[in-house]
Amino acid sequence: MNKIIKTIAARALLVSVGAIFYASNAWALLPIQHWTEASGARVWLVQSPAIPMVDVQIDFDAGARRDPAPQAGLAAAVALVSSKGVTAAGTGE
Repeated sequence: MNKIIKTIAARALLVSVGAIFYASNAWALLPIQHWTEASGARVWLVQSPAIPMVDVQIDFDAGARRDPAPQAGLAAAVALVSSKGVTAAGTGE
């Protein structure tokens, strides 16, 4: 009985792994359009009317990749602090 359960579990795992690889390959079959705008912006577009979704990602040549080596983490620290806002220590009024 124990051997049967192990066999079923092994087959289920094999089918699951196969399905994951098949799904990733199926996604890669969508045509990817890419071009560069006159401003130098690179654009990649994948259209599929079957997927009712819009996903936008904008990457800037700034931030952590521009941190000087001795100040690694500076951009992350500034981003964290700036999102917290400013609390006035005293208004002076």
